[in-house]
Amino acid sequence: MALPLLQEAVVAKDKSLRTTALSLAGKVADAVLESSVENSAVESDAELKVAALHAQLAIAERCRQSNPEKAKGLLLSILENNTDFFDMKKAFSALSTFSNFSPQHASIDILRQKTKGLANKNGFITDWWVAGPFSNKEDQGERAVYFPEKKVYFDDEQTIDHVLVKWQQVLTSNIYGQLVIADLYGRNQLVAYAYAELECVNENDVLFKIGSNDGVVCWLNGDKVHEIFTGRVLTVDEDVVSVNLVDGTNKILLKIPNRGGAWECCLRVCDKSGLPLDLSK
Repeated sequence: MALPLLQEAVVAKDKSLRTTALSLAGKVADAVLESSVENSAVESDAELKVAALHAQLAIAERCRQSNPEKAKGLLLSILENNTDFFDMKKAFSALSTFSNFSPQHASIDILRQKTKGLANKNGFITDWWVAGPFSNKEDQGERAVYFPEKKVYFDDEQTIDHVLVKWQQVLTSNIYGQLVIADLYGRNQLVAYAYAELECVNENDVLFKIGSNDGVVCWLNGDKVHEIFTGRVLTVDEDVVSVNLVDGTNKILLKIPNRGGAWECCLRVCDKSGLPLDLSK
């Protein structure tokens, strides 16, 4: 008797009843319910859509052994349609356990784009140009002036200690906009620079919230607005700096010296009250 009632509830006009039914539908093996879940996964209503995509996760897990192709199709649908980062991570993690799944699959690009969008909406800069690696022997690179501090010109390059130093474009792909410099140059005692631009319609007083491992120097439109040299792990929003964005293009330059080990940074733009600005706009 419970199954027919659930089948009716999952297509009910009452949104609250339908949402509850969708949350239960993934736990029951039934073709009618699965069809309703599939239809609801592309709903325009966000609450119904999320409930349906949660159900698809449960269905995919249930049929991964008996019908792996169906499970993969459901998991890909979650990546393509979901806005919930944690559901997306679960779906991608489940996909990667299939023997014929390649990390180069298009789904990794979907995950990266969705994650980048979430980071931008929460004020994090995700698109950087990075220059390095520069020497930081005995931490002397922290105060050394390398060519990015003089002028940002992406064709600039230089050979230092038999290593070619140049600019490269890097797009971060995590919800905190963390630029993991160690992925580029290793966990070494070196210096890197990161450059980004923000376009503003009007002049605006904002907060830069910066996290880094290790220290960091920040310039805005050529003016040094922040400097700290220390050994530390990255803590999101650790340094809070009041700055003024001009009408038009704003040029942000970070210098991130590493004293060894993990090496990363992130920068979030917030309004004067501390609330993140939506950079996806």
